Amino acid sequence: MAEQQALLEGPVEAAAHSDNNIIKCFNEESCLSLKQLEGYLVVLQPDAPQISLSGVGPHLARPAPEFEDPQGVALFLELRIVCSLSHAVNTAAQGMEGGALMSDAVAHTLDGCEVQPLGEELNPEREELLVDMELVRERGLEIINTTAYIAITGAESISVYEDVLRSVHYRLAKGSARFERRFRLSCSEMNGRYTSNELTLEVNFLHSLDSLYHPSHLLASQQQFLHPSHHAGELSGHTLSQPSPQLR
Repeated sequence: MAEQQALLEGPVEAAAHSDNNIIKCFNEESCLSLKQLEGYLVVLQPDAPQISLSGVGPHLARPAPEFEDPQGVALFLELRIVCSLSHAVNTAAQGMEGGALMSDAVAHTLDGCEVQPLGEELNPEREELLVDMELVRERGLEIINTTAYIAITGAESISVYEDVLRSVHYRLAKGSARFERRFRLSCSEMNGRYTSNELTLEVNFLHSLDSLYHPSHLLASQQQFLHPSHHAGELSGHTLSQPSPQLR
Protein backbone atom coordinates (compact mmCIF):
# COMPACT_ATOMS: atom_id res chain seq x y z
CA MET A 1 0.00 0.00 0.00
CA ALA A 2 2.85 2.40 0.83
CA GLU A 3 4.44 1.71 -2.55
CA GLN A 4 1.18 2.43 -4.35
CA GLN A 5 0.78 5.64 -2.37
CA ALA A 6 4.25 6.78 -3.46
CA LEU A 7 3.44 6.08 -7.10
CA LEU A 8 0.26 8.12 -6.91
CA GLU A 9 2.02 11.05 -5.30
CA GLY A 10 4.59 10.89 -8.17
CA PRO A 11 6.07 11.86 -10.46
CA VAL A 12 7.50 8.31 -10.50
CA GLU A 13 8.92 6.26 -13.36
CA ALA A 14 8.22 2.53 -13.15
CA ALA A 15 9.49 -0.17 -15.49
CA ALA A 16 7.00 -2.54 -17.11
CA HIS A 17 7.66 -5.51 -19.36
CA SER A 18 5.77 -8.35 -20.94
CA ASP A 19 7.24 -11.79 -21.67
CA ASN A 20 6.72 -13.60 -24.95
CA ASN A 21 3.01 -13.62 -25.63
CA ILE A 22 1.29 -16.25 -27.67
CA ILE A 23 -1.92 -15.69 -29.56
CA LYS A 24 -3.94 -18.85 -30.00
CA CYS A 25 -6.15 -19.51 -32.96
CA PHE A 26 -9.55 -21.14 -32.92
CA ASN A 27 -8.03 -24.60 -32.96
CA GLU A 28 -6.20 -23.80 -29.68
CA GLU A 29 -2.84 -24.16 -31.40
CA SER A 30 -0.18 -21.48 -31.37
CA CYS A 31 -0.39 -19.61 -34.60
CA LEU A 32 1.40 -16.35 -33.75
CA SER A 33 3.95 -15.25 -31.20
CA LEU A 34 4.90 -11.76 -30.09
CA LYS A 35 8.29 -10.53 -29.07
CA GLN A 36 8.97 -9.37 -25.53
CA LEU A 37 7.69 -5.86 -24.92
CA GLU A 38 9.32 -3.33 -22.65
CA GLY A 39 8.21 0.11 -21.61
CA TYR A 40 7.83 2.60 -18.79
CA LEU A 41 4.87 3.99 -16.92
CA VAL A 42 5.19 7.55 -15.66
CA VAL A 43 2.77 8.62 -12.96
CA LEU A 44 2.52 12.42 -12.84
CA GLN A 45 1.77 14.31 -9.68
CA PRO A 46 -1.91 15.33 -9.64
CA ASP A 47 -2.90 18.98 -9.54
CA ALA A 48 -3.42 20.09 -5.95
CA PRO A 49 -6.83 21.63 -5.34
CA GLN A 50 -6.96 25.11 -3.88
CA ILE A 51 -9.77 25.78 -1.39
CA SER A 52 -10.62 29.46 -1.07
CA LEU A 53 -12.84 31.02 1.62
CA SER A 54 -14.13 34.54 0.98
CA GLY A 55 -17.11 36.88 1.30
CA VAL A 56 -16.74 37.47 5.05
CA GLY A 57 -15.03 40.12 7.15
CA PRO A 58 -12.58 41.10 8.21
CA HIS A 59 -14.95 43.03 10.54
CA LEU A 60 -18.53 42.41 11.64
CA ALA A 61 -20.04 45.28 13.66
CA ARG A 62 -23.54 45.06 15.16
CA PRO A 63 -25.33 46.73 18.09
CA ALA A 64 -24.69 44.82 21.29
CA PRO A 65 -28.41 44.03 21.90
CA GLU A 66 -28.51 42.01 18.64
CA PHE A 67 -25.99 39.55 20.08
CA GLU A 68 -28.23 39.15 23.15
CA ASP A 69 -31.14 38.05 20.98
CA PRO A 70 -32.05 34.33 21.39
CA GLN A 71 -30.87 33.69 17.82
CA GLY A 72 -27.67 35.71 18.17
CA VAL A 73 -25.90 37.10 15.09
CA ALA A 74 -24.83 35.09 12.02
CA LEU A 75 -21.04 35.17 11.59
CA PHE A 76 -20.60 33.82 8.05
CA LEU A 77 -23.83 34.83 6.35
CA GLU A 78 -22.19 35.67 3.00
CA LEU A 79 -19.53 32.96 3.06
CA ARG A 80 -18.37 31.66 -0.33
CA ILE A 81 -16.24 28.53 -0.77
CA VAL A 82 -14.50 27.86 -4.10
CA CYS A 83 -12.29 24.90 -4.97
CA SER A 84 -10.11 25.21 -8.07
CA LEU A 85 -7.32 23.35 -9.85
CA SER A 86 -4.33 25.14 -11.36
CA HIS A 87 -2.61 23.57 -14.34
CA ALA A 88 0.03 24.61 -16.83
CA VAL A 89 -1.03 25.89 -20.24
CA ASN A 90 1.18 25.43 -23.32
CA THR A 91 1.28 28.98 -24.65
CA ALA A 92 4.00 28.17 -27.20
CA ALA A 93 1.41 26.43 -29.37
CA GLN A 94 -0.52 29.68 -29.38
CA GLY A 95 2.45 31.73 -30.51
CA MET A 96 3.17 33.08 -27.02
CA GLU A 97 6.45 32.89 -25.16
CA GLY A 98 6.76 31.19 -21.78
CA GLY A 99 4.06 29.32 -19.89
CA ALA A 100 1.02 30.23 -17.88
CA LEU A 101 -1.20 28.81 -15.16
CA MET A 102 -4.93 28.47 -15.59
CA SER A 103 -7.28 27.93 -12.67
CA ASP A 104 -10.54 26.06 -13.19
CA ALA A 105 -13.32 25.87 -10.61
CA VAL A 106 -14.29 22.28 -9.86
CA ALA A 107 -17.02 20.58 -7.85
CA HIS A 108 -15.13 19.10 -4.92
CA THR A 109 -16.16 17.40 -1.70
CA LEU A 110 -15.01 18.79 1.62
CA ASP A 111 -14.51 16.58 4.66
CA GLY A 112 -14.39 19.15 7.45
CA CYS A 113 -14.50 22.77 8.60
CA GLU A 114 -13.57 24.34 11.92
CA VAL A 115 -14.59 27.56 13.66
CA GLN A 116 -12.24 28.61 16.44
CA PRO A 117 -12.40 31.61 18.80
CA LEU A 118 -9.03 33.35 18.97
CA GLY A 119 -7.57 34.35 22.30
CA GLU A 120 -9.62 33.15 25.26
CA GLU A 121 -11.97 30.22 24.94
CA LEU A 122 -15.70 30.85 25.05
CA ASN A 123 -17.14 31.45 28.50
CA PRO A 124 -20.27 29.22 28.60
CA GLU A 125 -21.89 31.52 31.16
CA ARG A 126 -21.60 34.53 28.86
CA GLU A 127 -21.33 33.41 25.24
CA GLU A 128 -21.92 30.50 22.88
CA LEU A 129 -21.84 29.47 19.22
CA LEU A 130 -25.09 28.13 17.76
CA VAL A 131 -25.44 25.85 14.71
CA ASP A 132 -28.51 24.62 12.84
CA MET A 133 -28.44 21.06 14.21
CA GLU A 134 -31.38 19.95 12.05
CA LEU A 135 -29.42 20.84 8.91
CA VAL A 136 -26.35 19.04 10.25
CA ARG A 137 -28.35 15.86 10.91
CA GLU A 138 -30.14 15.99 7.54
CA ARG A 139 -26.81 15.98 5.74
CA GLY A 140 -25.33 13.18 7.84
CA LEU A 141 -22.56 15.39 9.18
CA GLU A 142 -20.99 15.17 12.61
CA ILE A 143 -20.28 18.11 14.90
CA ILE A 144 -18.18 18.75 18.00
CA ASN A 145 -19.12 21.96 19.80
CA THR A 146 -16.78 22.95 22.65
CA THR A 147 -15.64 26.21 24.21
CA ALA A 148 -12.40 25.95 22.20
CA TYR A 149 -13.78 25.23 18.71
CA ILE A 150 -16.60 23.89 16.55
CA ALA A 151 -15.60 21.04 14.24
CA ILE A 152 -17.99 19.91 11.48
CA THR A 153 -16.90 16.72 9.72
CA GLY A 154 -18.18 14.40 7.00
CA ALA A 155 -17.74 14.11 3.24
CA GLU A 156 -20.19 16.51 1.62
CA SER A 157 -20.40 19.04 -1.20
CA ILE A 158 -19.19 22.62 -0.93
CA SER A 159 -22.76 23.95 -1.09
CA VAL A 160 -23.79 21.88 1.94
CA TYR A 161 -20.86 23.17 3.98
CA GLU A 162 -21.69 26.71 2.93
CA ASP A 163 -25.26 26.29 4.19
CA VAL A 164 -24.13 24.82 7.52
CA LEU A 165 -21.47 27.47 8.14
CA ARG A 166 -23.87 30.27 7.26
CA SER A 167 -26.10 28.99 10.06
CA VAL A 168 -23.40 29.54 12.71
CA HIS A 169 -24.55 32.28 15.13
CA TYR A 170 -22.77 33.96 18.02
CA ARG A 171 -24.90 34.74 21.09
CA LEU A 172 -24.19 36.65 24.30
CA ALA A 173 -25.87 36.73 27.67
CA LYS A 174 -27.54 39.93 28.81
CA GLY A 175 -24.97 42.56 29.72
CA SER A 176 -22.01 40.45 28.59
CA ALA A 177 -21.11 42.39 25.44
CA ARG A 178 -17.47 43.34 25.22
CA PHE A 179 -15.74 45.47 22.62
CA GLU A 180 -14.51 42.72 20.27
CA ARG A 181 -14.23 38.98 19.67
CA ARG A 182 -12.22 37.24 16.93
CA PHE A 183 -12.95 33.95 15.15
CA ARG A 184 -11.04 31.87 12.61
CA LEU A 185 -12.58 29.59 9.97
CA SER A 186 -10.81 26.94 7.90
CA CYS A 187 -11.83 23.92 5.80
CA SER A 188 -10.10 20.85 4.39
CA GLU A 189 -10.53 17.84 2.15
CA MET A 190 -8.96 14.38 1.73
CA ASN A 191 -8.56 13.90 5.48
CA GLY A 192 -6.81 17.21 5.92
CA ARG A 193 -4.30 16.71 3.13
CA TYR A 194 -5.48 19.89 1.40
CA THR A 195 -6.50 22.88 3.52
CA SER A 196 -8.07 26.23 2.75
CA ASN A 197 -6.92 29.68 3.65
CA GLU A 198 -7.69 30.80 7.20
CA LEU A 199 -10.51 33.31 7.25
CA THR A 200 -10.35 35.62 10.30
CA LEU A 201 -13.39 37.60 11.43
CA GLU A 202 -13.35 40.29 14.11
CA VAL A 203 -16.71 40.88 15.79
CA ASN A 204 -17.30 44.37 17.19
CA PHE A 205 -20.08 45.25 19.62
CA LEU A 206 -21.60 48.69 19.14
CA HIS A 207 -22.67 50.29 22.42
CA SER A 208 -24.98 53.25 22.91
CA LEU A 209 -23.78 56.07 25.12
CA ASP A 210 -26.26 55.19 27.85
CA SER A 211 -25.08 51.57 28.03
CA LEU A 212 -21.50 52.66 28.70
CA TYR A 213 -22.51 53.81 32.18
CA HIS A 214 -23.49 51.52 35.00
CA PRO A 215 -27.10 52.07 36.19
CA SER A 216 -25.83 52.95 39.67
CA HIS A 217 -23.72 55.73 38.20
CA LEU A 218 -26.73 57.17 36.44
CA LEU A 219 -28.86 57.06 39.58
CA ALA A 220 -26.17 58.62 41.69
CA SER A 221 -25.72 61.48 39.24
CA GLN A 222 -29.48 62.06 39.17
CA GLN A 223 -29.71 62.11 42.96
CA GLN A 224 -26.81 64.53 43.22
CA PHE A 225 -28.51 66.84 40.73
CA LEU A 226 -31.84 66.77 42.60
CA HIS A 227 -30.28 66.91 46.09
CA PRO A 228 -26.91 68.59 45.83
CA SER A 229 -26.52 68.77 49.61
CA HIS A 230 -26.30 64.97 49.93
CA HIS A 231 -23.03 63.15 49.53
CA ALA A 232 -22.62 60.28 47.13
CA GLY A 233 -21.98 57.88 50.01
CA GLU A 234 -25.47 58.49 51.39
CA LEU A 235 -26.97 57.08 48.18
CA SER A 236 -25.14 53.77 48.15
CA GLY A 237 -28.18 51.91 49.40
CA HIS A 238 -30.38 53.17 46.58
CA THR A 239 -28.39 51.95 43.57
CA LEU A 240 -29.94 49.68 40.96
CA SER A 241 -28.84 46.07 41.00
CA GLN A 242 -27.09 44.73 37.90
CA PRO A 243 -28.87 41.75 36.25
CA SER A 244 -27.08 38.44 36.45
CA PRO A 245 -25.52 37.60 33.07
CA GLN A 246 -26.88 34.13 32.43
CA LEU A 247 -27.67 32.53 29.12
CA ARG A 248 -31.30 31.63 28.91
